[in-house]
Amino acid sequence: MMRSSLLDKLKGDINDHYKKLSDERKETGCTILCDCWSDGRTKSFIVFSVACPRGTLFLKSVDLSGHVDDAQYLFELLEAVALEVGVENIVQVLTDSAASYVYAGRLLMAKYPSLFWSPTAFNCISKILEDFSKKELVSTVLEEANAISRYIYSQAWTLNMMRKYTGGRELIHPNISKLVSNFLSLRSIMIQEASLKQIFSHSEGLSSIYSRGPDAQAFKSLLYSDRFWKSARETVSVSEPLLKILRVVDGDMPAMGYIYEGMERAKIEIKAYYNGIEDKYVPLCDIIDRRWNMHLHSPLHAAAAFLNPSIFYGLNFKVDSRMKNGFQEAMLKMAADDKVKSEITKEHPVYINAQGALGIDFAIMGRRLNAPEQLRLSCISSRRPVAVDETLKRDSFHAGAYDGIFLLAA
Repeated sequence: MMRSSLLDKLKGDINDHYKKLSDERKETGCTILCDCWSDGRTKSFIVFSVACPRGTLFLKSVDLSGHVDDAQYLFELLEAVALEVGVENIVQVLTDSAASYVYAGRLLMAKYPSLFWSPTAFNCISKILEDFSKKELVSTVLEEANAISRYIYSQAWTLNMMRKYTGGRELIHPNISKLVSNFLSLRSIMIQEASLKQIFSHSEGLSSIYSRGPDAQAFKSLLYSDRFWKSARETVSVSEPLLKILRVVDGDMPAMGYIYEGMERAKIEIKAYYNGIEDKYVPLCDIIDRRWNMHLHSPLHAAAAFLNPSIFYGLNFKVDSRMKNGFQEAMLKMAADDKVKSEITKEHPVYINAQGALGIDFAIMGRRLNAPEQLRLSCISSRRPVAVDETLKRDSFHAGAYDGIFLLAA
């Protein structure tokens, strides 16, 4: 009896939570999240979730086996989900960046002009790192770093010695994509350079049977190779700005307002590392631009950065034409009628010039302390207008790797 009562209560709580999230997305807008999974052989699934400021709600999963490369099938699937959630409630749809999803996403936007589609930021940045890894220097040092990790983790003695000298810190980073894990492992190896060299430099290591043999010799050869450590420092230095962005989009705060500026800053840091030598930094910056423009750059990212007070009001920040045009395009696309457009026109200079509540000391201090809500401006379908002064209030939702963007009513 008690078990039945508790189960009924739990079911009621879940239904109440479901209803609250369903009602909220009608007011604030939502993001459709499409998470793809494959066993690498024949089975493929796609999991649909709906995210809004209050939380993320699982919608359903679909077996995609045999249809992964069928763009028309994927479009029809995305369309069915959009209609189920309500096209008028959706701000954007996020999917994988495979060609079939790209085509399906573009078909969806063509049929429903109020929607935005893009791949996730995590996916786009992973593609940039993948292109980096095709550079000879990077591919070589990543493989050598993997060889170091494989040797250490292949036997208990070397693993225990590594943990002894690193204070229990690990070199490998599971539970993320293999490529990103490779870059993070290289970074860990570089940080632990001195500790790793101690494994076979003390008497315990020198007398061990594990210090002999071809694998041990190859391991020691890499550990004392100046060329390896030089390549490791260079690779870590140029990949770290991108890994920083991954940490942001995989964190506990709304991330979209930081991606645009983060990508620009990454190029600046890479250029600075190479002291402005074009032959060094230009090829890498071209990779970033190509992937960014091909996959991720959209009016929403520009608008989110534009409406992020911590960025927009920064001393060194300059609004470029792409950001300005992106903001205007996003507003025009999402403003449903002349009344909403009129409100945007009125509120725009208030935000630009930090007038009213945006200019007081408390608000100025909050620019750096608080994460901004995403696009808290009156610009979506029939939702009622919101003052730009509200931009400094903070959300509590988790955007995670999907870098979701939401328009919130007061």
